[in-house]
Amino acid sequence: MRSLLASVVTLLKYALSACFATLLAFSALILVALGTETGRLQLGQIALAQLNAGDELQIHVDDLRLPSLAEWHLAELLVERDGQVLLHIENLSLHWRPLALFSQKLIVEQLQIERLRLNSSAPEQPATTAAPFNGLSMPSPLQFIGLERLIIGHLESAALPGTRLFGELLWRAGQPLQLVLNASTLEPYLGHPLSAAAKLELAEDLSLWRLDYLDLLIDSERGQHISGALQAGQLDFTVSLQRFPIDLLAQLPQVQTAHPAVAEFFSQGPHQTEVSATANIGGSLAVPSVKGEVKLEGHYNQSPLSLHLLAEGRADQLQIEKLEGQLMGANLSAKGALNGDGSAALALRVEHLVLERLRDLNVPLPDSLEGEIVLAEGQLHGPLSDPLGDLRLVGRGSYQQQQLSLEGRLRKTPGRMLIDNLQLTADLGIASLQGAIELDSLAADLQISLTDASLALLALAGTELPADLSGQVNAQLGLVGLLSKPTLRGELRVAGQYLAMPFNLHAKGTSDGQQSHLESLELRLFDKPTLELAGDYSAAQFDLSMQLNQLPAELLHAAGLELPEGHFQGLLRLSGSPQQPQLNGDLQFATQLPVLDDQGEEQLANWLWQLRVATEQQSLRLVSRFQRNNSTPGELILALPLQPYLGYLSQPTQGTDLPLALSLEGLLDLESLSFLIDQDIQRLQGRVQADLKLGGTLAEPMIEGYLELVGGAYKNHLSGTEVHEIGCRLGAAISAAQHVRLVVERCVGRDGSSGSYVVEGDVELPSQSNSGAINLSLHSQQANFIRRSDIESEVTGDLRLRGDFTQLKLSGALDLSPFTAVLGDSLSSAVPALKVEEVFAQADATQSAAAPFLLPAISVDLAISASQQAYLRGRGLEAELRGQIALKGDLEALQYEGQFKTVRGVFELFGKQFRLQKGQVSFANNSIAMDISGSYKKGAQQIDVGISGTPDDIDISLSAVPTLPEDEIIAFIIFGKSLDTISPIEALQLAAAVQSLRSGSSRTFDPIGSTRQLLGVDSLNIGSGAGANGETGLNLGVGKYLNEKVYLEVERTPNPSQPWKGNITIELAPNITLESSTGGEAGVGSAQLRWKRDY
Repeated sequence: MRSLLASVVTLLKYALSACFATLLAFSALILVALGTETGRLQLGQIALAQLNAGDELQIHVDDLRLPSLAEWHLAELLVERDGQVLLHIENLSLHWRPLALFSQKLIVEQLQIERLRLNSSAPEQPATTAAPFNGLSMPSPLQFIGLERLIIGHLESAALPGTRLFGELLWRAGQPLQLVLNASTLEPYLGHPLSAAAKLELAEDLSLWRLDYLDLLIDSERGQHISGALQAGQLDFTVSLQRFPIDLLAQLPQVQTAHPAVAEFFSQGPHQTEVSATANIGGSLAVPSVKGEVKLEGHYNQSPLSLHLLAEGRADQLQIEKLEGQLMGANLSAKGALNGDGSAALALRVEHLVLERLRDLNVPLPDSLEGEIVLAEGQLHGPLSDPLGDLRLVGRGSYQQQQLSLEGRLRKTPGRMLIDNLQLTADLGIASLQGAIELDSLAADLQISLTDASLALLALAGTELPADLSGQVNAQLGLVGLLSKPTLRGELRVAGQYLAMPFNLHAKGTSDGQQSHLESLELRLFDKPTLELAGDYSAAQFDLSMQLNQLPAELLHAAGLELPEGHFQGLLRLSGSPQQPQLNGDLQFATQLPVLDDQGEEQLANWLWQLRVATEQQSLRLVSRFQRNNSTPGELILALPLQPYLGYLSQPTQGTDLPLALSLEGLLDLESLSFLIDQDIQRLQGRVQADLKLGGTLAEPMIEGYLELVGGAYKNHLSGTEVHEIGCRLGAAISAAQHVRLVVERCVGRDGSSGSYVVEGDVELPSQSNSGAINLSLHSQQANFIRRSDIESEVTGDLRLRGDFTQLKLSGALDLSPFTAVLGDSLSSAVPALKVEEVFAQADATQSAAAPFLLPAISVDLAISASQQAYLRGRGLEAELRGQIALKGDLEALQYEGQFKTVRGVFELFGKQFRLQKGQVSFANNSIAMDISGSYKKGAQQIDVGISGTPDDIDISLSAVPTLPEDEIIAFIIFGKSLDTISPIEALQLAAAVQSLRSGSSRTFDPIGSTRQLLGVDSLNIGSGAGANGETGLNLGVGKYLNEKVYLEVERTPNPSQPWKGNITIELAPNITLESSTGGEAGVGSAQLRWKRDY
């Protein structure tokens, strides 16, 4: 602004000098050229040439018109210096009084400019060449200069918005120059309409600068006022601001280049933050002074902003009597002094600063951390660039639902930051920090402690802990040295419980970032040492040892290892370097696992797994032994050369390029691995011998050697399947095309009788270039595959599995002869269906899709037949079947088709045997259809029954020859007599039978039938009878067909003299029967020969 004012004064001086020189030239030539416009223009050009004769400024005028001596017009005027435009005027019009010059007066009636541009960014003249500006001098011989009316339609400057300006100037010789200006913006500046008025008096010798008033009106209502004077070097100014919007300052260079938060604060937009102030400026130019009051009201980051400042000072010091207010929701106050040398002595206090407000300033804080700085107070003194002082902090809040409080003190001394017990207290424990940091070198000496902290604190750091782990942590950590490369020394103590086991953990060690020394780590369970770890580690060398003493396997559950109950014992040592590591030691695991004895009873056996690890000649050798009840059922020896893996670890690429280089030798008793399968269902026996060498990479594995099973046996208790004398040898070799080929060299087994199994074929493992090949076959010969009480079968046939690891086909033909299936009594159409909901179906599908090895698609083409001795028995059915079923299609959507027919047989209905006439069960498109018929004959009467439909909808029909009604047919089947002769109890049985037949259900309530079925008889009669004296009683009779032609019946009567009666009926011919009875009214037996005929 000062540069701009100097430029304006300089331009004014040149303009006045130019005008006066021009007027003198015109006066000299007035007699020659005054009368014509051409003469006046020539005189003007001469005067302009005189002005441009100097080297400092160049003036260019375009389209100068002088219609009279008192009226001047020009279209454009440029003032340049060193090629830079300082002033650009468009359309200037000047009206003045030439005759006033004779009175030593220069009077301009009106100076009107349509557009004036000031270039305040033009480089200033170097101070060495600029003439000193010591004051104003009236051009001789003038005694008065007046500008009655100044009009600038559009004043432009980089520091000002587009402005319309009106003014006037009055200057008498020996008196101060008076300047009155009125201005208003053409358009709102940053959203604010502006207007201003000023009156300035300036003495010729600059001894007096009087600003009568400078009034600025903002938004047509907010008035700002400055007035005062500078006289004899003394200042006396008054400033009054009323709700001054600070966003008007947003375009100032000092704001634009400030901190982003400062620039954002000043550019919030209209009506956000306003300043009101009153101030008195006094003193001298050399030592000015100020005293006043400032109030700031508004918003910042959507939070109320309020500041109140009372201060006074000089150029060398500002004394803050009071600074109070609210910023970002926090209360703040300050008092002290700011010195001109950049130092300060302040007392500061901030209360209730919510942490969310710090996030608004992009301060990085954890997402779940909430709370406030309750109090931050301290003293600040010394240079502001490197202040000294102390700060006390008090905070409270929560993190992941854990209540927190913070309290401590920080002190800054020359070159050091002191931390005086900064303590964080939570529901789960206390953490503290104290020590010092050298600010120049960033060397530190810090102590960090954790007191009575719950292990649940680890959950706040994102570590998931087992639900049944609890404990208290106490720790001490010392940090010494440079913060970039500190030396750490710590001690940790943990006491707690895991899986109801009390434990104590104690660890001590040091580390300098390159070398770490674990002095000791001891885990005690039930106050007994269980795990000890110690040693040294660096990037170039390490030596660590670990000792286990009855370590429970349950502790490994926390690491995701689910092992049976047991204990680890051992000593392991890792030493050497990353290029030549050495791992040596012994490890064993003892447990008890359930096994089955020779009688199939479950019992617990002692198991011991022993592992010996040794590094010999850059090869890791692992010898693994299993012991059961002090016997050794197997041993595995694994040799692993280290160099291929060390090279891979030093320069890892894709996981599929992992080198494979190991050899495996071993002998295992399969029964020792029986705990891996459900022993209640299956049993596995035999000894496996292995000699394998694995090479290549994970993507292209190479396998050579063999696996051999000797004396194997398998038994499934659910299916009754038994395979004995299993002998199988699987060889692995590399083919000519460098593919791994597995060959079933010999694989046989027997069913414990005359049946046998034979497996043959080979498998080529897939590689990156192909999908491999599978060619396996199974031949069974009269193998008793299923041995159950309800089903038993011998299987003869061949199965073939062909394809590769993407597509397989299972084909073949199996004959089930002999085959016996027994229908259980509990089977019926009313068996409830279980609803199965696949809870993890979607998750399993996702996992399968992401699995690196996918199961191949399998298609099926099988023929299953029963050519002879196939029987279906149970529930009154005795039938011999013959037929075939074909299974085809994908394994996931298998289709079956075929049929079985009855060769011969009988079935029972209502206690009578029906001889099968025909029978057929058909299978097609996953549906089953039945069509079975049979007949029962007694005498001349024949009863036919038909069963048809599906298992879910069975239809039973009855017919008779000669024809009878349905209820007569049922009465004949059940009782062998007509409806007219049955008793009331028999009628109840008949109704139950009819209901059962019509509903297709066997669940109708029939107490007589149920009792008859329980006793195993064909008839059960309950009636009334008379005793010897005429009294009534209960008659009970039971009868049974000894065969189709002989019927025996026994009756209990209420007559004490003849309590029992017996009757036997023999069918001699269809119409002739022989009946014999005993125990009649006379107590003697009788025999009758009956002949009957139906009409």
